[in-house]
Amino acid sequence: MATAGCGDAEKRFTATGLNLIAGLDTPTAGSVQWPALEGPHPGGPTGIGMAFHGPSLLPSLDVTENVALPLLFAEKPHQEAMHHAHATLDLVEIGDLAAKLPDELSGGQAQRVAIARVPDSFRY
Repeated sequence: MATAGCGDAEKRFTATGLNLIAGLDTPTAGSVQWPALEGPHPGGPTGIGMAFHGPSLLPSLDVTENVALPLLFAEKPHQEAMHHAHATLDLVEIGDLAAKLPDELSGGQAQRVAIARVPDSFRY
């Protein structure tokens, strides 16, 4: 892995480093340590969340359903996931957009929905 600050290599470090930190990739040598979490990366969901540059919202789901989706995949009860989604939308100040579809949102609004969708961005 290249170090930061060396042109194109910086992009490789950024992408590789973020993928390792998020658990999307595993190191080919060595390990990823989590001092705050006391130990090596467990390889699964952790206290770290990640939102990508593009919001990647599902077009057939409204804003609330898009935010609740990761919690539903994690087998949280539907009502609990929806309650958490509404509370998180209020935290990022877009609760009034809860029933909108992604194509009805501005780019900035869609990015806020993507941030709200990261399960660990706001403690469950």
